Amino acid sequence: MRQLNSISHEAVRALRFGACRALRLGLACLVLFGCGGGEPSETSSSSSETDGTLTDTTTETDTTGTEFETVTITTSTFLGTDNTDGTEPVTTSDCATDCPQGRCQNECGGSCDCETTQSCGADGWCYDATDCEQGCEGVDAECGFVCGSWCGPCAQDETCSAFTCAAAVSCPTCPLFLALVEKQVQQARLKKIVVSLNLLVEAPSEGPRLFDLHLRSSDKVRLVSVQEGAALKAAGKTLFVDPSTGKPFSVAADGTVRLLAVGTSGSTMASGQLAVLTFVVDSLLSVDVSLVRTEPVFTPPQFDEQLQMTRYDHPIAVNL
Repeated sequence: MRQLNSISHEAVRALRFGACRALRLGLACLVLFGCGGGEPSETSSSSSETDGTLTDTTTETDTTGTEFETVTITTSTFLGTDNTDGTEPVTTSDCATDCPQGRCQNECGGSCDCETTQSCGADGWCYDATDCEQGCEGVDAECGFVCGSWCGPCAQDETCSAFTCAAAVSCPTCPLFLALVEKQVQQARLKKIVVSLNLLVEAPSEGPRLFDLHLRSSDKVRLVSVQEGAALKAAGKTLFVDPSTGKPFSVAADGTVRLLAVGTSGSTMASGQLAVLTFVVDSLLSVDVSLVRTEPVFTPPQFDEQLQMTRYDHPIAVNL
């Protein structure tokens, strides 16, 4: 029973912390979490109101003497956008008229001049003629472009790094990491990527109970759907749904995406997929998706401390 009491208070502390950040985003959130060994016998409650936000806290003592709390947080607004999918659209009107350094083609298909000693390759990069004598075979390239020549594609769950196909994983040894599941390419442009959010724990009993995490991505990338993963469902958890869009994620004004796992179950999450995220893309270049370093991400605190000592916010880079 002492262990259950500890679980409850750990969860409440984490949920309160997440709730404070949610209020700053204008998030409307209802989170219920409780643990107890018997039927409630005594109940006390308190309410507070700050800037139009009502916070109710109810403390109950069950028949075994264990206290547990149910915290209800309600706000009047939830951050949304003008789009039904909760994100800003990718449009060519956002493209610049010039080209990034070293390129002779921009994101909108426009062209730019290379230096006088260079030529424009088919991949949109400027190359020195003296560096392009060997081609793909000369540098043993199995993917990507060499001096504008296409050396071959990688598998759907791989990306090209240093002319070699490799699994696209942000931090494979971290407790929390991203991995490329699928990519879609049309007319030499990335059009869609599917990324999985994964949990890695040594033992199921040592895993986290809840999470509150954020992601960011490159320009020309927007999140359109999130599916709950098997590891999340097995632990009896679910993703909080944005009431303004009906989707299980929210988008801040700076484009940062938030995923919040909630649930009344005190069970922990085992290794596996927490969520699968689908992004639409319109890019000639490599695009990045990464987790944002925040504290805390997980509850209980012991597991979050392990996470914060890793490079879990390292980006996953996806290209043709």
